[in-house]
Amino acid sequence: MPAFFLYGDNFLVEQAVREIKSEYQATDLLEGNHTTFDSNNFETNQCIQICKALPFLDNKRFVIVTDVIKNNTTIIQNISDQISDFPESTILIMKEHTEKISAPVTKILNNYFSVKQLTAPKSTRQINQWIKDRSTLKGISISPTGIQALSSSAGNDLWSIENELEKLNLYCKGNPITEIDVAHLVHSNKETNIFNTVDSIVEKNKLLAFSNIKSLINEGNDVFSIIRLIERQLRLIALAKYFLSVNTSLDVISQKMNIRSDFIMKKLISQSARLSDKELDNMFSILVDTDLKIKTGKLEASLALDLFVNEVT
Repeated sequence: MPAFFLYGDNFLVEQAVREIKSEYQATDLLEGNHTTFDSNNFETNQCIQICKALPFLDNKRFVIVTDVIKNNTTIIQNISDQISDFPESTILIMKEHTEKISAPVTKILNNYFSVKQLTAPKSTRQINQWIKDRSTLKGISISPTGIQALSSSAGNDLWSIENELEKLNLYCKGNPITEIDVAHLVHSNKETNIFNTVDSIVEKNKLLAFSNIKSLINEGNDVFSIIRLIERQLRLIALAKYFLSVNTSLDVISQKMNIRSDFIMKKLISQSARLSDKELDNMFSILVDTDLKIKTGKLEASLALDLFVNEVT
């Protein structure tokens, strides 16, 4: 009987499961012929008994076991000892969303299972190649600079890349996806967090502002880059406020500011409505002063940023 053991990246593991189902023409099985186990409901003997049962009104029985092994040699050995008694109609898939499996477990697996380690691309070159290959597979056209922009935003989160490719393809209506399209439609975690940070500052939510800045730092941003991000966001708010003050329509504002994303536009309009001109000028002034104190060595960078947040909130 076919028995598979898949481990590694979450997206690639789930993709491999779909491919196995397709290969064995088992995408439309009756509910009773498709059994799933996880750490909450798994029991070794029950799993073995189900694997031994013939399918009802189907020619295949699928049994999928998720994140149960966790390097437990006893479980995998007990199942392996019974595999020879499973009918050919049973397809057993055991999958672990982990990068590593212990040597003792691997030794047992290699004797009974078709083992696949599915590793996500790590380097920028590998991620770019994966995006290119995935786009080709899905019949999506994307430019080299578009690939680089998407890679920069999503990193090696393959679920995110998959979702963004689908959205970009719909957005571009089948036309080649460009760097500009990615910039307008894809919101990186950094961009989302900077909006959240400015939101918390505008709302004068001190604790949330400190928490959001900590998130930006944890993503690898230094204090100077965070100051630049906040400054850029304040400038966009100021520009949006000006256009709104002269009764410019949202469509025209989007065109003049070269913003095609509804997400970004709605955020800017919301933030500009909650800040008076005086409050915005004051934030700019304090931010410039904070930047100067850091550069002249009067204050340590992280302390200066903390004092800025404390003062404006």
